[in-house]
Amino acid sequence: MADITIQGLEDAILERIRKRAGSNHRSLEEEIKDILTWGVEYIERIQTLTVGMEPMKMPKPFDYAAQDESLKEARAFREHIRKEHEEYEQGTPEREAEEKEWEAEKQKLESQNRQWEAEKKQREENMRKWSDEPPSPEPTIEKV
Repeated sequence: MADITIQGLEDAILERIRKRAGSNHRSLEEEIKDILTWGVEYIERIQTLTVGMEPMKMPKPFDYAAQDESLKEARAFREHIRKEHEEYEQGTPEREAEEKEWEAEKQKLESQNRQWEAEKKQREENMRKWSDEPPSPEPTIEKV
């Protein structure tokens, strides 16, 4: 077996390996061997599984210029909508004519509804009246 020396290993990493070795009841040397063995086997398995696959493409760096352009477009659209809303709220002759038509239609429908309600009330009243009247006697025919 070969001996290796690792230079420049950060103290924090070495301390983490020591803690791991202690919790696994192994020496520092045994823990490092286990980590290296496991790492090499893992990498080989991944390489075996990915044979024939295209390598992963790294995402493109974020395009801040395009983001700024998108924000400018969104703000311009929002401003356009705000202006349209203001114009709508101020009113136009076409809008006022439309509102008058709607109001006239509304009044017509309300009048029709009142008429129907009155007719319904009259029918209900007639039904009560007819049900309160005593039945007329049936005509009898006398035999001679």
